[in-house]
Amino acid sequence: MQGLLVMNRYEWVIVCSVAGCVGCATFVVMEMIRHARMVHDAARSEVVLTDTTSGMIRSFLPLARTLGLGVRVLLGRGKKNGLYATVHYSIQRKLFSAGNPQGINADEYVGFGLLWGFGAGLIGVVFHLLLEMEEMVDLYTAFLIWALMALIMWRSWLSRKKEERQGSIRKTLPFSLDLLTLSMEAGLDFTAALRRMVRKIGKSPLGQEFSLMLHEIQLGKSRSQALRDFATRADVPEVRSVVASLIQAEELGASLGPILRIQAAQQRERRSQRAEEKAMKAPVKMLFPLTVFIFPTVLIMIFTPIALRVFGS
Repeated sequence: MQGLLVMNRYEWVIVCSVAGCVGCATFVVMEMIRHARMVHDAARSEVVLTDTTSGMIRSFLPLARTLGLGVRVLLGRGKKNGLYATVHYSIQRKLFSAGNPQGINADEYVGFGLLWGFGAGLIGVVFHLLLEMEEMVDLYTAFLIWALMALIMWRSWLSRKKEERQGSIRKTLPFSLDLLTLSMEAGLDFTAALRRMVRKIGKSPLGQEFSLMLHEIQLGKSRSQALRDFATRADVPEVRSVVASLIQAEELGASLGPILRIQAAQQRERRSQRAEEKAMKAPVKMLFPLTVFIFPTVLIMIFTPIALRVFGS
């Protein structure tokens, strides 16, 4: 007991970090055991569970959900138009646009952000003490820097998932519109053509969105509202353009086949324009690695033998 009282603050930080790591490891093991029991019980009761999340996310999911709901209660306090409500809605829209990666919602996303930030801050403090950098940066600043880096990486992960999904939707959209056009011109109605197109494109991001829209239409939602929800979830300008044209044609009573053919041609042209734009940006992006990495290496390889001969003679 007396030994604990005479420890300095650095030893206290190390002890607390080790205790936190042991507690997290115990929590992960208990959650893995609980999940194994759930899978076993589900197999016995013939209930199919879909593993949409990784093992680490699944292990910390209850704790992250509790933290997220706690932040929502503390900052939200029932305000529908407050700052936290706006941030929560923005995060939820990004998750929808990214296809709900790892199967988490906005509250769980906030909870995981707090977990990663706190864990990264503790790791930064431990590295700070091991490297003896107290004269350069104090402990609190090191904790904040590492926590901020973890939060930035967590946010960039969601942005990268959203960009990848939107890129896949842009790439698949012209082909999907062609299939939908051919099916409707062959005599099928919009719902039957949509069902046939979903079977063709498979489980791509656009196929999942079309499948969800078809399911909503079959449950009784109007076609225009299902199209609007599809455009909101995808959050892609090309999809919004197609949806606006389809809704306008439905309101005016026009045939959807010619409009779909025109939209498919426009989306194919936009895809070609985006490819040309990326090709034009390639030389500018290559300028930095050329000037920093490639040109100095070439100069060293060319002038080093000449310099050695000159200085040797």
